[in-house]
Amino acid sequence: MFILVAFSVGFLSFFGAGQGGDATELQAELSRAKKELVKAEKRVHILEEKLARTHIRTIKKSVAQSKEQASLVAQVTHESVYALFHNERTLLAEIIQKVPGCSEEAQTVLDEILTFITALSDQL
Repeated sequence: MFILVAFSVGFLSFFGAGQGGDATELQAELSRAKKELVKAEKRVHILEEKLARTHIRTIKKSVAQSKEQASLVAQVTHESVYALFHNERTLLAEIIQKVPGCSEEAQTVLDEILTFITALSDQL
């Protein structure tokens, strides 16, 4: 109850209720808040792309290392070949859908993984 009352009081004071808040001041504060929101959204977008690119680089390295391991073919069964890079494929699919700036690169890596899995499957 106290939290609700405190929130209500804070909310009302923020918008000038009971203080005779001037509409011009409120409009200016709203405008500043919207500008801050736009900046924050841009920052989120930049960080999402950086994170996606980091994931893509890590996945590329993992795929390259797996391709170099000749022993991998001996360890893989027909059933397990399709489970290879499952988490990575899921993450790449999410990047393709949610981070447009990285979707082309993510699609390329996903195609590389699927080609690799197909080649392994053909060897079994």
